[in-house]
Amino acid sequence: MPASEELKEDGTELRPATFDSEQKSSPSEQIRFVHKDYTSKTLILRSLRNFSLAAMAFLSLAVIFQETTPYMTAASLTYFLLVAGVINRKKRRTHLRLMLTAISIDISLVLVLELQRAAIKTALDMKLGFFQQLHIASSLLAVLFYFPTMYFGWKAFRDHSKNIPVTSNRHIWLGITAFILRSIGFITMFSMLHHLTND
Repeated sequence: MPASEELKEDGTELRPATFDSEQKSSPSEQIRFVHKDYTSKTLILRSLRNFSLAAMAFLSLAVIFQETTPYMTAASLTYFLLVAGVINRKKRRTHLRLMLTAISIDISLVLVLELQRAAIKTALDMKLGFFQQLHIASSLLAVLFYFPTMYFGWKAFRDHSKNIPVTSNRHIWLGITAFILRSIGFITMFSMLHHLTND
C-alpha cells in the first residue's frame, strides 16, 4: 500500500481527494456558461444601442417639429420607424409591427399630400428644383415598392414550405430598394421646406 494512502477505522482504504482536473465541469457545461455570459453582455449592449438610437430619434423629432412642418415631423417619424424595423429585422414579429406601422403612416402621408397639394401634378409640371423633384420621385417610388415588399414579407412570415428562401430573398431585395428610395426621399425632404411654408 502506498505511503500516501490511509485506512479508515474499519480498515477500508481511504482514497485521496480529487484534484481540480477531476472536478472540472464538462465541456458542454463550460460552453453553456460562456454562451450565457456572452448572451448577457450582448443583451446589455443591444439595450444600450437601442436606447441611444431612441434618444437620438426623439431629439431629432423634437428639432424637426420645432423647425419644420407637421408633415415633415410625421415623415421623419415614419423614417425612424423604418430604421428601427431594419435594425430589428431578425426579430420577425417586432420587424413586422414596426414596418407595417411605418408603411401605413407613409402611405397615408402620400395620399394626404396628393389630395391637398397635388404632389404628382406639381412634380410633373417641372417647376421645382432638382432636389425637390428627386424627393417627390423617390418617395413615390418607395411607396410603389412597399406593396410587393409587404406581399413577399407577409408570405415569408406565414409560409412554412420549401419556398421560404426564394420568397425571403425577394422580400429582402425589394425591401432594400424601398428603403434606399425612402432614405433619398427623407434626405431631400428638407429641400421642400421653403415650398411647403409658402403655400
